[in-house]
Amino acid sequence: MNLKNTPPDLSTYNALLERILNATSKQSEVIDGENRFCAMMDTLEEMDHRYNIKPNAESWGYVLKELVNCGDFRMGWIAIATMENSGITPPADLVQANQANADKAKASNSDFPANLRRAAPEGFDVKAWGL
Repeated sequence: MNLKNTPPDLSTYNALLERILNATSKQSEVIDGENRFCAMMDTLEEMDHRYNIKPNAESWGYVLKELVNCGDFRMGWIAIATMENSGITPPADLVQANQANADKAKASNSDFPANLRRAAPEGFDVKAWGL
């Protein structure tokens, strides 16, 4: 693409975000470690920092929809806060769906990662470590 003749615009980036959301994979077969959210955040970063195009409600809506679909309610909360701090009102249905994911995780006792749930092991001398 010749950026001088056809620079990307907001609608092009939103179409790309929509395609990332609805695509099964980048390739014909799913790639291990492939993450739609990361691809979307790369796109938002390119929009904002390389071309100074601010993501709008539609842009963030695709990101939030992906986070709701994959059940990552913590990142969903961050995306909602980012939208609100940017002056964008997040879609109420996606906010409710994100909260439903959080409630579901809490009900199944998986709302907090197990490795962070554990306290310091017994016999761990915090004074010796200066904590």
